[in-house]
Amino acid sequence: MEKINSNELYTQIEQLTDYEEFYSDELKSKKVEITISCATYNHVKYIRKTLEGFVKQKLNVGYEIVVFDDASNDGTSDIVREYATKYPGLIRAIIAKTNTYSHSKRKEVMAYFKQYELRGKYIALCEGDDYWLYQDKLQVQYELMERMPNVSLCFHNAIRFDETAGEVIPQIINMDSGVVDADEIFSCAHGRPATASFLFRHEYWCNIPHFFMTSPVGDDPLRFWCAFNGDVYYIDKCWSVRNYMHEGSWNSSIKCSEDIRIKFYTNYLKYMMEFNIETHKKFNYQVQKMDIMLCDSLLNCKNIRRMTKKELSEWCEECRCIQENLYDECFEQSYKKYVKYTIDYFDDIREAIIKSKKSKIIYGAGDFGRRLLHYMLNMGIKVDMFCQTNVSYEYTVENIPVISLKNLISINEDYQIMIAIADNKVSADIKEELLASLGNNCEIYEMGDYIKLAINM
Repeated sequence: MEKINSNELYTQIEQLTDYEEFYSDELKSKKVEITISCATYNHVKYIRKTLEGFVKQKLNVGYEIVVFDDASNDGTSDIVREYATKYPGLIRAIIAKTNTYSHSKRKEVMAYFKQYELRGKYIALCEGDDYWLYQDKLQVQYELMERMPNVSLCFHNAIRFDETAGEVIPQIINMDSGVVDADEIFSCAHGRPATASFLFRHEYWCNIPHFFMTSPVGDDPLRFWCAFNGDVYYIDKCWSVRNYMHEGSWNSSIKCSEDIRIKFYTNYLKYMMEFNIETHKKFNYQVQKMDIMLCDSLLNCKNIRRMTKKELSEWCEECRCIQENLYDECFEQSYKKYVKYTIDYFDDIREAIIKSKKSKIIYGAGDFGRRLLHYMLNMGIKVDMFCQTNVSYEYTVENIPVISLKNLISINEDYQIMIAIADNKVSADIKEELLASLGNNCEIYEMGDYIKLAINM
């Protein structure tokens, strides 16, 4: 993007909304190494914890906190003003007087602001409904990135709190600290990174292509772009909390509206096409796998289980049009897999699961496991337990206990085990381990591909 000067920037912001700003001379003159960027709207239940997590960071370098409040009407703005007044040497606050969410120029103007008004060499993200737990979080991430100049983005694990289900679980499961490979960056097989865990080099926000604006979300494309420009590093520590599925959240909105989901997946497909071109197909294999999943998710929005093969074929043709024939082979593969799994294969699995009197176990308590759980409950099938290879502490997922493989073996019953793991190789290895440990009396189904294809993402 071409740089614009501050006067031009503020003129553009004023086109969106009148605003109130807190920006002290002390902060303007301060040398800043890290900028914390926080967007908030109607987060009165959470924003105080969010801001406390920022101001309590222990850093041996200068940092600033930039908060954009999009005209909250629930008291959030008052708390932002309170903190901006209390910490003038740390907090710059911009409080919009009218909400800008649906404004046609909002994404572009906010991108300019983030690129040219945030002053840090590194940018940390945390929205107003999430918060940090660890006072040395930024210092650890900063020191790591200073030591490792090839790392473009560093993120850590987080606690995910689902208000609707009362569920508290790690965001990422069974992944070691270290550089993240390309397959994991795109598939998120171990769990989706929490945006509030990101620390990345500002330079990569400044050179991000303009088509970034077409993406329906900001965190995934940022992660992909950083991966194109360097290494992505993961720290296996739960240093933040992600509030999930609360009223008004994006996750809640997309789950409740088929129209929102269709628009989301369509725009995501368009974005991935542009990304693949811009990056000279560096991640072509991973992008094509994502496209299959996105296309499948679009099909789910169209009620795949009620489609005929002819309707399914016609919809795949529509998806090809979205991608301008770039991935014909990819969509053909998607179509074949759908025919195999949703029309032919699944009927046999479903009948076997429903008729069996054996205890039902879902192996894998991550996103795929929960998707399979909801689908089985909708079919009237009771799930008795989740299982993981290693469980370091006792917890439940939607009131269903999660046990270790060792404990499962000790119970010594016959089971039906559904393996809900995204990676097919890992799933096959787990099946071998289960057969070796439990014997042939157990029925074991690898459900990863089916979950990708037949259960809404």
